[in-house]
Amino acid sequence: MTFATERENPPSWWYWKPPLKWVYLALCAAFAAGIGVLHFSDLSLHPESEQWAVSFANGGMLLGLGALGTLLHWSKTNLSGKVLTLLGTCLILLPIIGGFSLLLLSFNLELPTALWRNAGLWLGLALVGFGFLSFGPAVRRFCATFLPLDPDDFAHTYTMAFGSMGAGLAVLSSIPFGQPLIYATLDQAPDMAQDLAQSSTALSISLASTALWSIPAAFLAVGFGLSRNLGESIRRLGLHNPTWTEWLAGGGTAILLVTGALVLDPLLNAVWSYMEWPTTDLERFAEIAGLPVHPLGMLLLGISAGVSEELLIRGVLQPRMGLLVSNIGFTLLHAFQYAADGLFVVFLWGCVFGLLRWRYGLVAAILAHALYDFILLWSSQAINGV
Repeated sequence: MTFATERENPPSWWYWKPPLKWVYLALCAAFAAGIGVLHFSDLSLHPESEQWAVSFANGGMLLGLGALGTLLHWSKTNLSGKVLTLLGTCLILLPIIGGFSLLLLSFNLELPTALWRNAGLWLGLALVGFGFLSFGPAVRRFCATFLPLDPDDFAHTYTMAFGSMGAGLAVLSSIPFGQPLIYATLDQAPDMAQDLAQSSTALSISLASTALWSIPAAFLAVGFGLSRNLGESIRRLGLHNPTWTEWLAGGGTAILLVTGALVLDPLLNAVWSYMEWPTTDLERFAEIAGLPVHPLGMLLLGISAGVSEELLIRGVLQPRMGLLVSNIGFTLLHAFQYAADGLFVVFLWGCVFGLLRWRYGLVAAILAHALYDFILLWSSQAINGV
């Protein structure tokens, strides 16, 4: 069996393009049904804090990203799309910025003094400033000389502007605390750790929800049902039936990256310690994140991260923003949980996944990412004797 991208005469389903309203009605109905099943079933997720809702929240966020993608495609030909996109973004960003500001005001913080913190402060401010400047035609035309961007396309302008702002805010989030935001928050409010705790069932549902809902989110983000039919969306994401060479490339890359991580981690710790830079506390991160300790849970985590992150970063963003810029965004998505040493590894490995997607297709990148997370987590548990 092969995908239609490999056939001269694609089958009829290749041209399927249902009315967009029916697509969203079906997805919203499925999402509501999933929450209903979790709410009324006796899964013992975490009755005290209603973890059934938290475990399904990732799906709602991903569905929102898909809707944003639809709005961006609609905005290419409709002024209302531009207005709704900007309005929706403001409604999302303002509470985040307001909440972060209140967080800063409520904590007893010191101004940055270390050189690395000052460098991070200026980098974050520069990224936010560049995001605002990206709305200027001259800046967009300059960026279009080395990025696959159309300087007159609103969707491309939006992606560059708010992507840069988001990256800047991610960098700035750790500067006042001198450590990733999630650790600093828990230091100031230790009772929050109990609220973040998930049962194994809740964690499994959360991971499955992330993997499942990233699929329609990615298709909607590239214009399925609006500017592209099913086959065109599959081609745009870089999906196809992989050959044995591509399977081997994905699996072999995962093994090489795990080996590289096990070698690189102590070297980075030594360099970071010598420079007196903060390092990622992996044991604390594992405790906060509630990482699975059973092989099935580890496999589910690998699949969840591999499918969702590769679909949205390497599938949706990389063809439009290029390998380097999309991977910077991928790296800074992890800035709330990793210090600079962890982000350095995330960036390197993200470049590898991007090259895999470019050379072999998205399935090879998904396989490499999923296997890497699974093998690394399993080997870490084995080394620690868990």
